[in-house]
Amino acid sequence: MEPFRFRITRMILRLINRKQIRESSFINKDGSSWLKHEAVKAFIQAFEGELLTTIKDDPGDGKTLLKAQVLSVLNWVKTGSMIRIYRRHES
Repeated sequence: MEPFRFRITRMILRLINRKQIRESSFINKDGSSWLKHEAVKAFIQAFEGELLTTIKDDPGDGKTLLKAQVLSVLNWVKTGSMIRIYRRHES
């Protein structure tokens, strides 16, 4: 998941900066924090949007790149062949 961290970090920061998720969006129970229903909806909508977003210099949208990475790991598990890790193109 490390190659996709920047996408998720960017998405979460956008949710916070736009005040779609804030401190009041959480329920604290038994030492854990849980997102309230409306915040979960906002998170899932943002995540779906991120999967469909193409970023400059990336060879595809988030969904395509994640699927390619999962298939690469699956092939490695099944065959023991070399694993190919997705890396963002560096200029």
